[in-house]
Amino acid sequence: MSPICARHSLAGYFTRQWQEVIAEDVVFHFSRLYGLGGGFTQPSPFHKSTFAFQELASVTAADRYTVVFKWKIPSPELITEAMLDVKLSLCLENPDAVRKWGDVSDWHHAIGTGPFILKDFVSESHAVLVKNHNYWGYDERHPQNQLPYIDTIKYRYVPDNAAALAKCVQERSISST
Repeated sequence: MSPICARHSLAGYFTRQWQEVIAEDVVFHFSRLYGLGGGFTQPSPFHKSTFAFQELASVTAADRYTVVFKWKIPSPELITEAMLDVKLSLCLENPDAVRKWGDVSDWHHAIGTGPFILKDFVSESHAVLVKNHNYWGYDERHPQNQLPYIDTIKYRYVPDNAAALAKCVQERSISST
């Protein structure tokens, strides 16, 4: 019998297009990344080297909000590592977007549930993110306040640290390279 670890989706968790995220979305995501079925027979090149998921046998939806992960070997450490990966880096692709565009690496097709929406991106130049007004998160200390507080973030690519610091001082802004 395979060990089981259940992870619940958040009820009321929506993408920026107000599409509810359900267990089937998580199943689609992991099936696609690790070749676990649903038309996906091979893991993606990047994800097939992820040790914690090499022993993943299946991912299924127990109900609308519960996802069940089953492993090939009973290893609490392996399962804990994998679930921490899920919690820390769960970045679900919208199944409809994947079906429509296939490769969702083009930023114009970005669909997500995060606090910001990618508005503009130029490689080795800049990225502009704007507030997602449909973001589901609220401030833990002030639950009446919907997050995020910031309206716009602009990341600038400056390959030289000294130039980045000079630009920061000149514009009186916070910068990161």
